[in-house]
Amino acid sequence: MKNIINYLGQETALILGSLGFDTRFAIITKSNRPDISQFQCNAAFAICKELKANPKEIADKIAGELEKKPYISSAKPVMPGFININLTDEFLIECLNGLAHDRDENKIGVPNNRKVNKTIIDFCGANVAKPMHVGHLRSTIIGDSLARLARHLGDEVLTDNHLGDWGTQMGLLIALIKEKKPAWPYFKEGLKVFPSLPPVELSELEEFYLEASARAKGDEDFLQQAQDAILDLQQGHLGYRTLWEHFVNLSLE
Repeated sequence: MKNIINYLGQETALILGSLGFDTRFAIITKSNRPDISQFQCNAAFAICKELKANPKEIADKIAGELEKKPYISSAKPVMPGFININLTDEFLIECLNGLAHDRDENKIGVPNNRKVNKTIIDFCGANVAKPMHVGHLRSTIIGDSLARLARHLGDEVLTDNHLGDWGTQMGLLIALIKEKKPAWPYFKEGLKVFPSLPPVELSELEEFYLEASARAKGDEDFLQQAQDAILDLQQGHLGYRTLWEHFVNLSLE
């Protein structure tokens, strides 16, 4: 597979040498005016300084030789001495086909001697207490795409879809449900056996979260209750831990 810029540079060096110019000026770059050309060559400016010549005349000579190449559709010298270069469709197709044929061996142009990095990507990050939305889908696609690119480059990649299943949102849910359903067994001290099925549907869980989240913004006492519930959950309160497991399983399903 040809590296196009390197290939054009090598070909231009041969042309400069045949014209009696210094080949070290055979530098091809991507065009800064892609609406006009694909690549450009500014060799004439460096050569004219060395020879004290007119850069446009030098550009004319170089462009004339470039246009003889079968893979170049146009090489136009423009004032004061730029050369705008466009390649033929056939040559570009040949390069693309080379990429396709070499993808297993050369990884579509990625060098095999590249330094291997360790890349860690955490993406999606949904909170299990709330409904997912299009933003989670977007970050999942972006995260997975970055992981695929890094693997293609040869990196060692670790990915994680971290679920937000612990923290403020759980405290808010527990505090609100305890207020609404104080007789439920999860809130009775000393019990060690609890229902195996969730006491709410997922739709109710979502409604409870929205209500609790809004309430906490203006009710400091309720927010404190939620924070106390988080602490109890972290310290192993069996009823709260069972509710937490119900909430997570509902959301995962």
